[in-house]
Amino acid sequence: MFGRDVALPETKISYRVQSKMGQKTSIQGRDQTYLMPAQSMRVLSLVPSDAADIRDTSASDTFSDIDQRAFRANLFTIVGGVLFVLAGLMALLGLARLFQRYRKPAATSSRLIADTAIL
Repeated sequence: MFGRDVALPETKISYRVQSKMGQKTSIQGRDQTYLMPAQSMRVLSLVPSDAADIRDTSASDTFSDIDQRAFRANLFTIVGGVLFVLAGLMALLGLARLFQRYRKPAATSSRLIADTAIL
Protein backbone atom coordinates (compact mmCIF):
# COMPACT_ATOMS: atom_id res chain seq x y z
CA MET A 1 0.00 0.00 0.00
CA PHE A 2 3.05 2.30 0.05
CA GLY A 3 2.51 5.28 -2.26
CA ARG A 4 -1.17 4.39 -2.96
CA ASP A 5 -4.55 5.56 -1.75
CA VAL A 6 -6.09 3.35 0.92
CA ALA A 7 -9.83 3.38 1.63
CA LEU A 8 -10.50 3.52 5.38
CA PRO A 9 -13.93 2.19 6.44
CA GLU A 10 -16.28 4.14 8.65
CA THR A 11 -15.54 3.57 12.33
CA LYS A 12 -17.77 3.87 15.38
CA ILE A 13 -16.15 5.11 18.57
CA SER A 14 -18.14 4.73 21.79
CA TYR A 15 -17.38 6.90 24.79
CA ARG A 16 -18.84 8.10 28.10
CA VAL A 17 -18.14 11.41 29.85
CA GLN A 18 -17.32 11.15 33.55
CA SER A 19 -17.72 14.37 35.56
CA LYS A 20 -16.21 14.88 39.01
CA MET A 21 -18.50 16.68 41.43
CA GLY A 22 -16.43 16.55 44.61
CA GLN A 23 -13.28 14.94 45.86
CA LYS A 24 -14.60 11.39 45.77
CA THR A 25 -17.86 11.66 43.85
CA SER A 26 -18.29 11.43 40.12
CA ILE A 27 -21.23 11.25 37.74
CA GLN A 28 -21.25 8.86 34.78
CA GLY A 29 -22.66 10.32 31.60
CA ARG A 30 -24.66 8.42 29.05
CA ASP A 31 -23.02 6.28 26.39
CA GLN A 32 -22.41 8.24 23.22
CA THR A 33 -21.11 7.19 19.83
CA TYR A 34 -19.04 9.13 17.33
CA LEU A 35 -19.19 7.90 13.76
CA MET A 36 -16.03 8.61 11.78
CA PRO A 37 -16.93 8.71 8.09
CA ALA A 38 -15.19 6.56 5.51
CA GLN A 39 -12.32 8.32 3.80
CA SER A 40 -9.30 7.60 1.70
CA MET A 41 -5.71 8.25 2.70
CA ARG A 42 -2.42 8.13 0.80
CA VAL A 43 0.32 6.15 2.57
CA LEU A 44 3.62 8.00 2.26
CA SER A 45 5.78 6.16 4.78
CA LEU A 46 5.81 2.94 6.74
CA VAL A 47 6.93 2.18 10.27
CA PRO A 48 9.44 -0.66 10.62
CA SER A 49 8.09 -3.77 12.32
CA ASP A 50 10.78 -3.67 15.04
CA ALA A 51 10.03 -0.05 16.07
CA ALA A 52 9.20 0.31 19.77
CA ASP A 53 7.52 3.71 19.44
CA ILE A 54 6.26 5.70 16.46
CA ARG A 55 6.37 9.12 18.09
CA ASP A 56 8.68 11.81 16.81
CA THR A 57 10.90 12.78 19.74
CA SER A 58 12.69 15.64 18.01
CA ALA A 59 10.67 18.65 19.22
CA SER A 60 7.18 17.49 20.08
CA ASP A 61 5.20 19.59 22.50
CA THR A 62 3.56 17.86 25.42
CA PHE A 63 0.32 18.98 27.02
CA SER A 64 2.25 20.38 29.99
CA ASP A 65 4.34 22.54 27.61
CA ILE A 66 1.17 23.85 26.02
CA ASP A 67 -0.37 24.52 29.45
CA GLN A 68 2.76 26.42 30.54
CA ARG A 69 2.65 28.56 27.41
CA ALA A 70 -1.05 29.29 27.88
CA PHE A 71 -0.45 30.24 31.54
CA ARG A 72 2.42 32.54 30.56
CA ALA A 73 0.31 34.15 27.83
CA ASN A 74 -2.55 34.75 30.27
CA LEU A 75 -0.11 36.18 32.83
CA PHE A 76 1.36 38.58 30.26
CA THR A 77 -2.15 39.64 29.23
CA ILE A 78 -3.08 40.43 32.84
CA VAL A 79 0.19 42.29 33.50
CA GLY A 80 -0.26 44.27 30.28
CA GLY A 81 -3.81 45.21 31.25
CA VAL A 82 -2.73 46.35 34.72
CA LEU A 83 0.10 48.43 33.27
CA PHE A 84 -2.29 49.96 30.73
CA VAL A 85 -4.69 50.97 33.52
CA LEU A 86 -1.81 52.45 35.56
CA ALA A 87 -0.66 54.43 32.50
CA GLY A 88 -4.19 55.79 32.09
CA LEU A 89 -4.29 56.85 35.74
CA MET A 90 -0.91 58.57 35.46
CA ALA A 91 -2.10 60.41 32.34
CA LEU A 92 -5.20 61.60 34.21
CA LEU A 93 -3.08 62.82 37.12
CA GLY A 94 -0.77 64.67 34.72
CA LEU A 95 -3.71 66.33 32.99
CA ALA A 96 -5.20 67.35 36.35
CA ARG A 97 -1.91 68.97 37.46
CA LEU A 98 -1.57 70.72 34.09
CA PHE A 99 -5.12 72.03 34.40
CA GLN A 100 -4.44 73.32 37.92
CA ARG A 101 -1.24 75.09 36.81
CA TYR A 102 -2.94 77.14 34.07
CA ARG A 103 -6.21 77.71 35.88
CA LYS A 104 -6.79 81.30 36.93
CA PRO A 105 -7.29 81.59 40.66
CA ALA A 106 -10.71 82.72 41.76
CA ALA A 107 -10.98 86.32 42.85
CA THR A 108 -10.41 86.35 46.58
CA SER A 109 -11.40 89.22 48.72
CA SER A 110 -9.35 89.81 51.79
CA ARG A 111 -11.74 90.76 54.52
CA LEU A 112 -10.00 91.50 57.71
CA ILE A 113 -11.71 90.93 60.95
CA ALA A 114 -12.08 94.02 63.01
CA ASP A 115 -10.09 94.27 66.21
CA THR A 116 -13.30 94.68 68.17
CA ALA A 117 -14.61 91.37 66.82
CA ILE A 118 -11.43 89.63 67.92
CA LEU A 119 -11.59 91.12 71.42
